[in-house]
Amino acid sequence: MVTQRTIFDYELDPDAVNSTATSIYRYAREGGENILALGSRTGLVASHLQQHDGRIVTCVDADETHLAAARERGVGRTIPADLSIPSWPDQLAGEQFDVIILAGVLEHLVEPEQVMAAIRDRQLLAEGGFLVVSIPNASHELIVLGLLVGQFQYPDTGPLDRTHLRWFTRDSFQTMVEEQGLTVTRIARTTRTLAQTSYRELAAELPMELSAHLAEHRSLETRTYQFVMRVEPLTAATRLLRAEEQAAQDRAERDELIRELAANLVELREQHADDLAKLQAGTERAVGEAHEHERARIERLERKLAMVYDSETWKAGRALLWLPKKLRGTSRAKRDE
Repeated sequence: MVTQRTIFDYELDPDAVNSTATSIYRYAREGGENILALGSRTGLVASHLQQHDGRIVTCVDADETHLAAARERGVGRTIPADLSIPSWPDQLAGEQFDVIILAGVLEHLVEPEQVMAAIRDRQLLAEGGFLVVSIPNASHELIVLGLLVGQFQYPDTGPLDRTHLRWFTRDSFQTMVEEQGLTVTRIARTTRTLAQTSYRELAAELPMELSAHLAEHRSLETRTYQFVMRVEPLTAATRLLRAEEQAAQDRAERDELIRELAANLVELREQHADDLAKLQAGTERAVGEAHEHERARIERLERKLAMVYDSETWKAGRALLWLPKKLRGTSRAKRDE
């Protein structure tokens, strides 16, 4: 029997933001009137679709008490069936649905691929129909950071719910559904930081450098707590849509790279300007020091010359320069005799 711990037992607010149940509801109401909720639990979203949007809803769940609660909420048709047993589609033989909801279900199955394959092979999806699937994100920071500090505990709720048997990231889920001839065409996200989850005490245990790295490199992917995805058959049209979305993602990544390079260029220019200013200041300082050294040398020479000019020897020698040439010659001649 499939045990699904993650339930929606609160009241649905169709105008809520950052809400998994509301995202499921909004996607589902975009489809046709005939809706199948697999692993419906107490039918929170299903009952709202039936009571407020006039949809015809069928709830399938392994637990009869859940189905009873769904009926109390106003769901008109309920079917007890275990999705882990391959014969579950037999009770829906010949029926087709515009929307099939799998909310918090696939992660509780050993082989979720079999449910996808059964939907495809039994042709449960009507022409133009789609699936609405919600899954927890295995790349959320609480899981990644927990592993980095050696923690991997199983509580009763959340992405590490002890009843989860399979784990998905956005890309691994896309790979799984494409193997079943399906593709993800739209994604809504419920985001939480580590401090906004019941694992907030883990944040206090993180090394300081790891916390700083998280703050600097936190991304939309690591903050995504739950994915809600619209899944459609992989037709030529959806292949084209997928290609367009991939092209848009590539353009976004290119633009982000350009912004990063531009920021790096600004930083390099600022660094270059700073280096140039330092070089200029250093050159001016060196020139000033050289000038000061030369001025001091000249002053020393001037002092030495002043001492020479003030000496008696210099004065006597200079006085001789004023003697008449003839007298200087006579004096010289006398010295020679």
